[in-house]
Amino acid sequence: MQGARQPMRIYCREDTNLNMAVRGNRVLLVRANLDDESQHWFLECDNVGRLTDEEGWPAFALVNRTTGHALVYWPNTMSYEAEVGLAPYSGHVAVEVSMLWSLGRPLDGGFSEIRILKNVEYTLNGLNGNVQEGTIVGIYWSQTNAANADYSAMGRVTDDQGRRAFALVNVGTKQAVLLNRNNFKLEMAPYNDGDRVKISMLWSLGVQLADGYREVRVLRDISMTLNGIGGSVRKGTEVGIYNSQPGKVNAVWKFDPID
Repeated sequence: MQGARQPMRIYCREDTNLNMAVRGNRVLLVRANLDDESQHWFLECDNVGRLTDEEGWPAFALVNRTTGHALVYWPNTMSYEAEVGLAPYSGHVAVEVSMLWSLGRPLDGGFSEIRILKNVEYTLNGLNGNVQEGTIVGIYWSQTNAANADYSAMGRVTDDQGRRAFALVNVGTKQAVLLNRNNFKLEMAPYNDGDRVKISMLWSLGVQLADGYREVRVLRDISMTLNGIGGSVRKGTEVGIYNSQPGKVNAVWKFDPID
């Protein structure tokens, strides 16, 4: 996928004669017409480096040829069923994580789920369970056997506020801090700058507070931050994840260079 600029059409298994297209500010399924460039999409991965989802599948943005806007889900609409949106795409500057997707495992006929990178349990879907002309494209729980849910088709990554993503790598062990999504515990995992980087290894900084301190936020959910567990900071305190508390001294951090 790296470097690909070939426009493509995106359609679901239930009706291959309907393509995903932009109509105004919405993304709909419309009758296939390859002369209609609003039905053309670019799969952009050059500006996301080697970022992957939790299963190791590469991240990418989906950019519409006519509008130059990327398919996006808004964090405040992360619910059981929600319509996708569109936002200006400037990959040469930065790519917000809410614009990023990954493909599920290949299914029969070359179809795959198109999954939200931050949470692969949510996928692109023809909303309301039907696929017909005018159907709204949105997100829904993963349903790999549903015909309306299967589609064919690090770099400058930022959080949803435009703050650059980074990994925290220990110099001695060459391992990075990783958030285990199953138990929300911090773990250490091998890190090689030349390999792919899972999103669970990535963080961003909050706004600068007094004396240069900041929250260190989970990239996929910036409401969760590094925290001294138990509300205390002393030798042996476990570092973990908790809800954002920028006013707490055990929840803000400072980075000082070591000579």
